[in-house]
Amino acid sequence: MSISGLRTLTNFAQVGSFARTADQMRISQAAVGQRIRRLEDVLGVVLVSHETRPPTLTAVGQDLVRKSAEVVGRYDELLANFMATDQLGGEVTIGAYPSTILELVPRAVLTLKQSYPSLQVRVIAGASSGLPVALEREQIDLAVTSHPQSLNAMFNWNHLAHEQLVLITAPTETLQDPIEILRVRPFVRHDPSENVGQLADEWLARNGVSVEPEMEMASLDTLVSMVSHGLGVSIVPKICAPDEKFSQLRRLSLPNAGGGRNIGILSRKDGNRAKMIAMFYDAALAVITK
Repeated sequence: MSISGLRTLTNFAQVGSFARTADQMRISQAAVGQRIRRLEDVLGVVLVSHETRPPTLTAVGQDLVRKSAEVVGRYDELLANFMATDQLGGEVTIGAYPSTILELVPRAVLTLKQSYPSLQVRVIAGASSGLPVALEREQIDLAVTSHPQSLNAMFNWNHLAHEQLVLITAPTETLQDPIEILRVRPFVRHDPSENVGQLADEWLARNGVSVEPEMEMASLDTLVSMVSHGLGVSIVPKICAPDEKFSQLRRLSLPNAGGGRNIGILSRKDGNRAKMIAMFYDAALAVITK
């Protein structure tokens, strides 16, 4: 049984609707329903009746709200007292897209654990399209990702870096003109359903450049591997904290490069790990600016 579930049920009891509960907690209506159903599954009872419009608490739900009010209050008090100290412990789950897991995330985590050795950190790799979903479902505490096209009102966004689009080639490439390189070399395409692939496709279309895709990679690290072996060239963001393999590639500026991508930290406004997230942000920013 989670505190977030009890808090959601308590808020629902106070305002009387899923929509107002969602607005108050700055989460989606779907998340409200998921939290309450999770409570019902754990307890094996029906807490909210959907036979009425709007839905109402059952007698069991009303009883649970009364009994859990003190629990939620004590939890908030305990958390406030704990966060007021200099200690940082417990477990945190970080979601991150693969290119940040190579250097940025592990170096930031190492800095954090050196200062707070009792902190347990889990890192889960995920696509930029899936990380906000995992965050909304409370499967992760924060996401290191690109800025979403549409920022959900339930999230906080903390900018880390801007990554401009560049052309990457093997170190042995002798041509200098990026347009010529794109026209005569095989092109390694990134999955077009993901942000990196979409940025590259938009640049090619905007500049009227035709390429010959010979491969399509699902992740940036596998794409970089193919390019490093001379199997083609590609258009990718200039990674702000590159690993050794990316650093060894030729990275050529593109004309009319456009917006590129912004990376940062996505977190929930109603989350209870604000201090830890702030510490991780500082550690990640130090990696980038070092």
